[in-house]
Amino acid sequence: MILALVIWFLVTDSELETVEERLGFGLAVEAVNTPNGLAPANRLPTASINIAGSESSVQAVIADDFVATVDLAGLEAGSHNVPVRVRSLADEVRVRSVTPESVEVILEPVEQRSLPVTVVHANPPPLGFEVGEPELSATTVMVSGIRQLVDLVDVVVAAVDLGGATVAIEVTAILQARTATGAAVSGVRIAPATVDVRVPVEQVTFRSSVAVEPQLTGRPRTGFRVAGVGVEPLNVVVVGTLDALGGIETVTTVPISVAAHEADFRTDVGLVLPAGLALETETTVSVRVAIEPIHTETAFLLPVEAVGLGDGLIADVRPLLVTLTLAGPSVAIAEIVEGRGTAIVDLTDLTPGLYPLPVEFDAMPGVAVTLRPGEVVVVIEEEEEEEEEEDAGEDTETDEEASE
Repeated sequence: MILALVIWFLVTDSELETVEERLGFGLAVEAVNTPNGLAPANRLPTASINIAGSESSVQAVIADDFVATVDLAGLEAGSHNVPVRVRSLADEVRVRSVTPESVEVILEPVEQRSLPVTVVHANPPPLGFEVGEPELSATTVMVSGIRQLVDLVDVVVAAVDLGGATVAIEVTAILQARTATGAAVSGVRIAPATVDVRVPVEQVTFRSSVAVEPQLTGRPRTGFRVAGVGVEPLNVVVVGTLDALGGIETVTTVPISVAAHEADFRTDVGLVLPAGLALETETTVSVRVAIEPIHTETAFLLPVEAVGLGDGLIADVRPLLVTLTLAGPSVAIAEIVEGRGTAIVDLTDLTPGLYPLPVEFDAMPGVAVTLRPGEVVVVIEEEEEEEEEEDAGEDTETDEEASE
């Protein structure tokens, strides 16, 4: 128990120990009891103070725990040296000293001007919504203060934030005195200080995401065709009235000519929008057009020509005609058909005999060739027919002479 009492006394004594220190921030000085028809013409400096109290109380205070004032009661126009008084709102903290102890206050006659209230929009409503004429509880207010400041005021504004608003906005707006360039003017009094504002917001346009459809004109070079079309982005957002948006599912690009093209190409183009519609964001689209040869297939009879036959030999080829089938780009096939040519069977270095040999046809790259039949039978013989005929003629003449 004795030990507990000792500890209690030590803690209590520590908490009740008074400390004194300078407040770490300045206090705004407010003029009070300003005489009617007068107003301070100069800016009052901030005051710093020394305070005292328990350590915990001193450490916990904030600026709102003190009120610094200069009392202007009974003063006339002119310059006055007025004492600064600081009152502590925290009972456990006392004000020991104030710096400066007094400040100069210049009082000048108050002037008044009546100015209309202008509503300004801090942020616009979403796209597709329109702001109507605002309604105010007071359309004009009285601005008062010293002449130099009142003369700076060109407009009194009520700022209303319409960001995200899709219906009418009703707010109580704090009025602000501003110059013609929009700079705030402080040190003047506006009566009333606030107005009730109603700003109508109506939706006049709507938005919709629609597909982009490339618009191609012309034809590629003969023998080529459009193999595919790609567009980026695939969709765009358009805005407009409900009537204009009704039923629209796509928007087309400006015409893109594919005339005389024989290879893939890419181009950036704009969009063609129906009347009453606009793009939410100005956009050009990238269109890629794939061009490929037209593939076809054709077949016709072609004679077989034996080449490379040795001297003194004759060849009998069966069959003499084969069916040639060509498949590939129509341009290449057209050139082959126009030139025709012949199928070839190669007899180089072959001696008399019977041979089954392949038939060949030389086509340009990219063209598939099929020959039916794919091979022919070739009989190669020595060339003796003319000598035998001459021998037979001589024998006939000898027989006739003998009979005579």
